[in-house]
Amino acid sequence: MKKKNQLREKDNQKLKQQENEILIKLSKEYINIQQRQLLERMVKKEQIEYKYECSQKILVVQKDERDNDDCC
Repeated sequence: MKKKNQLREKDNQKLKQQENEILIKLSKEYINIQQRQLLERMVKKEQIEYKYECSQKILVVQKDERDNDDCC
């Protein structure tokens, strides 16, 4: 009986850990989505512009600095 309880407790701990890992991943993804949406809104308001250069990295450039193309 004690052994079953220990196994059950161990399983519960594993499940809780997996749940926490999933929550962390979801939180990070949510933050990424929020950042992307913020950047898109800023682009629409013409505060910044996107530059897709340098091995697919997204460079965010202030509107008044866009003539300076030293990226790599």
